[in-house]
Amino acid sequence: MAKVKLAIAALLLSLSFPREAPSQTVEYQVKAAYILNFTKFVEWPEGTFPAGDSPLNLCVADEGPLGQTLTRMAAGEAISLHRMNVRILHRPEPAEGCHVLFVPGDDANPSELLGTLGSGVLTVGEGPAFLMAGGVISFVIENHRVRFDINYQAAHRAGLHLSAKLLAVARSVQQAEGVKP
Repeated sequence: MAKVKLAIAALLLSLSFPREAPSQTVEYQVKAAYILNFTKFVEWPEGTFPAGDSPLNLCVADEGPLGQTLTRMAAGEAISLHRMNVRILHRPEPAEGCHVLFVPGDDANPSELLGTLGSGVLTVGEGPAFLMAGGVISFVIENHRVRFDINYQAAHRAGLHLSAKLLAVARSVQQAEGVKP
């Protein structure tokens, strides 16, 4: 719990840099904190977890610093009875068993990876192209702050229910006609 509190503190600190962009280290800490907190506001489809205490697998599609930061911050943390487990994917390793998948912004073809996923995976990436490729949540830097946008239709296709609280703090929520949050 202390690590989540530290992550929230890092998040709040990052929001107070009005004159300059957050450092890479702070940016990774903020994004990792967001990812951990997103899991509190998502309902996965029934049957996603084999058992009531199965781990919640946070997967990162590269070996970069965000994966290292997320690994440190998630150590010992749990959501409900689901212990957090971070796994770094070595491409072209499949994302089987992932409940959350982070795809970095420098990934040349996120739609290729996203197209291999089944339902029940919260996909998180960077930049507007990630949402257009079918990702659910995308980080953006706005006014030197880490913010995020949501593709609600992608969440709906993945069988995920996103809390109204999460939708309310997003910078923007893209919805398709006929798909209501």
